[in-house]
Amino acid sequence: IDLFILCIPLAILASTESLLSARAIDQVSHAKIPHAPNQEIFGQSIANIANGFFGGMTVSGVIVRGTVNVQSGARSRLASITHALILLVVPVYGAYYLGLIPIAALAGLLCIIGYRLIEFGMFYRLLRDNKVGALAFALAAIGMATGNLIPGLLSAGIVAGLGDFLKARAKRQQELKRKKLDKKSDLPPGIRAKISDVKVDHFHRAKPGTFHMPEEDWESHINREPVIHPTAFVHGNASVVGHVILGPGVHVATEAALRADEGTPFYVGRDTNIQDGVVLHALKGQWVEVGSTKYAIYLGERISLAHQSLVHGPSFVGDDTFVGFKAIVHNSVVGKGCFIGHGAIVVGVEIPDGKQVPSGAIIDTNEKAQALLDANAGQHHFNEDVVGVNTGLANAYHSCCAPRPRPQLQLERTPTAEKYPKLIQSLNEVHPLARGPRG
Repeated sequence: IDLFILCIPLAILASTESLLSARAIDQVSHAKIPHAPNQEIFGQSIANIANGFFGGMTVSGVIVRGTVNVQSGARSRLASITHALILLVVPVYGAYYLGLIPIAALAGLLCIIGYRLIEFGMFYRLLRDNKVGALAFALAAIGMATGNLIPGLLSAGIVAGLGDFLKARAKRQQELKRKKLDKKSDLPPGIRAKISDVKVDHFHRAKPGTFHMPEEDWESHINREPVIHPTAFVHGNASVVGHVILGPGVHVATEAALRADEGTPFYVGRDTNIQDGVVLHALKGQWVEVGSTKYAIYLGERISLAHQSLVHGPSFVGDDTFVGFKAIVHNSVVGKGCFIGHGAIVVGVEIPDGKQVPSGAIIDTNEKAQALLDANAGQHHFNEDVVGVNTGLANAYHSCCAPRPRPQLQLERTPTAEKYPKLIQSLNEVHPLARGPRG
């Protein structure tokens, strides 16, 4: 029994070393067919049982010999068979000459081989991306270097297992959170999401939540006047229709279309820029609830909507978020500090704060949204620069641009003019020649 107990750690050590060696050789050789762990351990067990009958030492796979084989060009099992034959012949016919080699020389050779096998790049990657994995790596290396191989491997295994357990637990918690977010039955009919941690800048007197429109009364939507802060700038070639609230420092560039004629109202927060060709539109009867107020589209503060992007409600975009060229956000909640790359599509999901969507990516499930990487410092600084530039442009346009005379639309005697007099007046007010550079 005592012998059996002593053999257990030796068997674990030999098996672990063989599997780790096989895995390392797969990586070094870029093997198309990876090793079979069960077959590897079964073969090693048979070899050790047979070895015991002849008084031999325990054997296991070793990374040193495998690496030399790969570096020498080995591609098949013939290399292992040749190696075994050489080991059989050399001790029989060359034992005397082997004894002439100084132990110090062999030790130096092993040190060089061991140094070449250390992948410092892997340790640095682990240190950057997986702190627990880096700690396990370091414990195993220290144990081997100090001669405490078994304690080192055991401590590394415990740390790695604990890290995997915590990672799996965090993943389960995210999954539960995602399932909770997916429960549409918890929300009132027509509400896409409830946002409670946003402070709305009520610079305007009219409260959007008090606006109740009759079903499909499009005229009431169109005739609703936009609420524009004195410091916001809307280019003369832009179109702002319906109950659109533009906060302080907002910049709406040429050819942008903010149409709150179907879904309504829209809110655009402080220092947000809506660049050339951007479209804001929303489905009727669907909102995001921010605080206690319903919005078809809610854009927070310091958001950049780059050229020809589209935000279609019901949607919420959090503060300090960048939406790239021709990107699409529809029926979604985008958290604060996000970066949506050029041409990306975000549909029907809830993206957590501080995430990045790669250019051209399609994020259409909450699983994809939860798997997104964090936005980096460079992306945050880029949006800060874009916001700063457009805030400066809004101030400059206010200084250098003023309304100039433009022709009135000649529709006074048409049926449309008689039925929608306020619409004709609104169209005249936002006619493309209504505002432009002086001179």
